[in-house]
Amino acid sequence: MPKKKKKVGRPSKYYPKIPEEMILFFSCPKKVQYVKSRKTTTKANGTSEIWEEFAYIANDLPTFFNFSRQIGVRYNLFVKWRRTKKEFEIAYNDCKELQKQFLVDNGLQGLHPPATYIFTAKNITDMRDKQELDHTSNGKEIVGFTYVMPKLDAKDNPNNKANV
Repeated sequence: MPKKKKKVGRPSKYYPKIPEEMILFFSCPKKVQYVKSRKTTTKANGTSEIWEEFAYIANDLPTFFNFSRQIGVRYNLFVKWRRTKKEFEIAYNDCKELQKQFLVDNGLQGLHPPATYIFTAKNITDMRDKQELDHTSNGKEIVGFTYVMPKLDAKDNPNNKANV
């Protein structure tokens, strides 16, 4: 009867609620409102009026590195879970989509500097500056052709040494 192999190393820090916590972490609000300025005006009749201007700022982009730090796990182990735990991989892919939506929403509202937004979107999501050329004809592939060189007489052949 074969012996059971003992597991070597530390016990895993993975627990079943991690995928749910990760989705919650990536579902954070995209922007927050803050008071830009408060102004008080006093009217001639002695009454004062207070009004405020509001502006929006973007929250920090949720990243997998920050989430792994929050739950106390090294990032390389976090990446390993993605390959070995099916429910974690599903949550990971959902979080990638949430991250992309975060960038798109804030970028379209002008909450990020454009160059930073473009650079981050290219590196974190599947967005690319790429042109796809369609080498087809009406959606169908162009069939190649064969060019046949005409036979030349010896006198018409430019490589013939006798003509030189």
